[in-house]
Amino acid sequence: MPDVAIYPGAKVISNGENSGIIGANLEVMAPRQDVINFYVKDLGLGADAANGGPLKGKKNGHDITVIVTDAGGGKTAVSITEPK
Repeated sequence: MPDVAIYPGAKVISNGENSGIIGANLEVMAPRQDVINFYVKDLGLGADAANGGPLKGKKNGHDITVIVTDAGGGKTAVSITEPK
């Protein structure tokens, strides 16, 4: 799993390593903006980072990218990656 917090109540759909990238895909019943705000705070990013694009930051010295998208049906999908 990438070195980042998991949104409370999120279900891990998949995780693993591929071509030197560690990644995880999550799904959660929560508004997309709430999830974005959670990761903006977790990664220590400024409020301007919450515009919906990929969130890029460092956590414990690791480069982290978080992509948050609408999964339909009230669900939000989260993709988290970090280079190994």
